[in-house]
Amino acid sequence: MTLDKHHITLYIAAFVLALGLTFSVTYFVEARIADSNASKLAVMQAQSILKDQQNTQFQQQIAATVKQLQDTTVALQATNAQQVSTISSLKQQLQDQKGKDATLPPTDLASRIQTLAPGGNVVVDTTGYHLDQAEAVSVAQVLEEPPILQQELVSDQTIITNDAAIISNDAKVLDAEKQSHVSDVGALQSKLDTANQEIKTVKAQARKGKLKWFGIGYVAGFASSAILKAFAVNFPL
Repeated sequence: MTLDKHHITLYIAAFVLALGLTFSVTYFVEARIADSNASKLAVMQAQSILKDQQNTQFQQQIAATVKQLQDTTVALQATNAQQVSTISSLKQQLQDQKGKDATLPPTDLASRIQTLAPGGNVVVDTTGYHLDQAEAVSVAQVLEEPPILQQELVSDQTIITNDAAIISNDAKVLDAEKQSHVSDVGALQSKLDTANQEIKTVKAQARKGKLKWFGIGYVAGFASSAILKAFAVNFPL
C-alpha cells in the first residue's frame, strides 16, 4: 500500500503524540513517587526532631539527677568527716580527763568517783578510799561499760569507714554510668547524622529524577516540533 503525504503526516503526528503521552505519563508517575518520598522524608524528619528533643530532655533529667546525687555524696562525706572528728575529739577529752584525775587530791578524787558512779558514798581516810556496798555496786556497773563502749566505738569506726568506701564506689559507678550514657548519646547522634545524610541524598535523587524527566519531555517536545515543521515544509498538504 502506497502512503501519501497526508497519511505519513498523520502517522508522524500519532507517533509524536504517543511519544509525548508516554513521557507525560512517566513524568507523572515519577513525580508521584517523588512526592511520596518527600512525604516519607517529612515524617522521618519529624521523628528525627522529636527523638532529638526527647534525647535533650533526657540528658537534662540525667544531669539534674547526677547533680542531686553528687550533692548528696558531698553532704554524706562531710557528715562522715564530722563524725570522725567528733570521735577523735572525744578520745582526746578522755585522755585529758584521765590526766586530771591522776592529779586530783583524795577528797576531790572521791567526789569524782561518786560523780562518775553515783549511788553510794566514798570515804577517804589515812588508809585510802572506802566504798559502801551501794557505791561499790555502782562503780562495778560503771566499769562494765568501757569495754562495751570501746567495742561499739570500733564498730562505729568500721561502719564509717565502710560508708566512706560505699560512697566512693557509688561515685565511681555514677561516673561510669555517665560515661556509658555519653557513649550512647554519641552513638545515637551518629545514627541521627547518618539518617539526616540519607534524607539529603533521597531529596537530591528526587529532585534529580524530576529534572531528568522534565528535560526528557522538553527534548521530546522540541524534537517533535522540529519533525512536524520539517514534514510540513517538505510535504505540504
